[in-house]
Amino acid sequence: CSGNAGSVQMNARVTGETQLKEAQEAGMLVGSWLSGLVAQHYTEAGSHSWQSIWLIPAVMGAVLAVVFAIFYREAKHEGNTVS
Repeated sequence: CSGNAGSVQMNARVTGETQLKEAQEAGMLVGSWLSGLVAQHYTEAGSHSWQSIWLIPAVMGAVLAVVFAIFYREAKHEGNTVS
């Protein structure tokens, strides 16, 4: 019976890892596609406006950092505490 429980835990972990890998791959696909659109948008006569191109992900990163700082809260643990 305990062998079954270990198998179920292992399958759950593998499924979680698989989902994480698929999410990462989807993120890379979308990121690559969007970066191509941004680069194409800020290109005129074969010349790239690199300042404008790099400003987009910089602003996105700054916004996400602020959102993370506002909404991330460490879980409070009750019970055993070390003094």
